[in-house]
This record gives sequence, C-alpha cells and structure tokens, in this order.
Amino acid sequence: MLQARSGNRLGANLICTVADRPAVWRFEQETEGTPFERMMTGAWTEIRISPEGRGSRVELELGQSLRGLSRLGGLVVRRASARTAREALESLEIALDGDPRVS
Repeated sequence: MLQARSGNRLGANLICTVADRPAVWRFEQETEGTPFERMMTGAWTEIRISPEGRGSRVELELGQSLRGLSRLGGLVVRRASARTAREALESLEIALDGDPRVS
C-alpha cells in the first residue's frame, strides 16, 4: 500500500515477475481496477545488484506505460520517477552504510 503526501492510501499491487537471486529482481504493478488505471497501462521496477570492488553496485530502473492524455505529461512522470529512484537509492545507502550527513 502506498501513501500520498496528502495522507490518502493508494492501492499498488506489485508482482515479482523475475527473481534471479541474488542479482536481479523485477516487479510489475497491476493497474487494472486501481486509481492508476486511468493514467497508465502498467509500471515496473527492476533492481540489479552486482559485485563492485569490496562492495556492491545497485542499479534501479523504473518504467511506466502511460495511457491517453497522461502521455502528454511524460516529462513530469520521468522527473518524478528519477526523483523516486534517487531517493530509494539514497535510503538504501543510508540503511546499509549510515547517514553520511550525520557525523
């Protein structure tokens, strides 16, 4: 369940469609019958993890297939997706390494 900034709850059914452990996961969002159905035909998130030096490289890819007039807002959706991905990766880094802003 997702929560909007307004506090309203939004249904988001995510289904894991690829689980190639430990390297790749892909989740697809079912939009049929949800408030998202009017805006998009589908959305997906793919997470790839690979060794890098003494740590790991994490790649996060988000995608949406917009529907109808929502396609005109592609740039806005792209920016929001980039912000969401950046925040998710920053949160993961903080969870694993600690917050670099706190000494």
